[in-house]
Amino acid sequence: MANPLDDGALDTLFRTARTYNGYTDEPVGEDRLHAIWELMKWGPTSANQLPGRLVWCVSDDAKATLAEACSAQNKPKIL
Repeated sequence: MANPLDDGALDTLFRTARTYNGYTDEPVGEDRLHAIWELMKWGPTSANQLPGRLVWCVSDDAKATLAEACSAQNKPKIL
């Protein structure tokens, strides 16, 4: 590897990384959504079955539609 990652980067990526499953009511700006997409589009997908497909559910109606397609235990996380 030409440029190995330092310990701080390794901590962020692997040692202290956690999956978040709780959300707040704070809106996410469109500029941040675009930045997330720009980073995620380069990452791997399940079994390398490209392309990855993302849907941004921003409005209350979109969240309600998504919640209807989810299991009962996940609905409160969406709504």
